[in-house]
Amino acid sequence: MKEHADVAHAAVFAADGHPAECHIDWMKNAIDDEADYYVTEHRELG
Repeated sequence: MKEHADVAHAAVFAADGHPAECHIDWMKNAIDDEADYYVTEHRELG
């Protein structure tokens, strides 16, 4: 099983610097293996 994505990037940074969305493409040449994540709520831990 592959442990790392071929392509991964975070974009659209919020005012406090956390990423508001992240795109992961596990296998660059495969079809329908991509995942998009959207951060709708964020809070600092600690």
